[in-house]
Amino acid sequence: MNEETTFEIGKRYKNTRGTFTVLSFAKENVRVRYFEDDSVAFLKVSLASKVSIPFESTDCFPVIEKHSSFYQSLGFLCKHGFITASIRHEAKPIFDDAYYNAKGKQPFEGMEGYCVHTKGVNKWGIRIGIIFEAKSFVNIDGCTVVKHDTQKNAIYNQDFGYKLLALGFDLGRNHDVKTILSNVPPQYHKDFQSGYDI
Repeated sequence: MNEETTFEIGKRYKNTRGTFTVLSFAKENVRVRYFEDDSVAFLKVSLASKVSIPFESTDCFPVIEKHSSFYQSLGFLCKHGFITASIRHEAKPIFDDAYYNAKGKQPFEGMEGYCVHTKGVNKWGIRIGIIFEAKSFVNIDGCTVVKHDTQKNAIYNQDFGYKLLALGFDLGRNHDVKTILSNVPPQYHKDFQSGYDI
């Protein structure tokens, strides 16, 4: 590669090891989290910028390619969705950094939807889910809706969860409707509202 990549905090990139998110900068290094195994690494900026390229997202939250049923689903989740973060003790700093980058504040013990497992509990790194009524219709491209229990469905998708947090959603059910709506293009406000009113 001839061109160097310019890194931005919170953006996704990929290199030969995998896809990663930039967490912070420290002198000549960039601190990153790899999606494949939730590991954190420090990469030398001068070298990493030559071998890393921006990640072209094909995930469930493409930049602008959205439709009315997406925004209706977003409105529904804004009113009825409960966001949980189940975090392995060792992965707490990773989640806390990502949460701070999205919300501008730190999560805290006892916060609704925030569950950090005690050290030694054999849990996967970070699991973010949004839980909602099973009878509802939710259409989020690229996200799989699964049965949470007999009454509830869920989407377990870490990247989608982080993006919801950045949009104005929060852990638990305390979502900032005004902020979320300000991120919805005006032509989709009615769709968002119809989902919210369900």
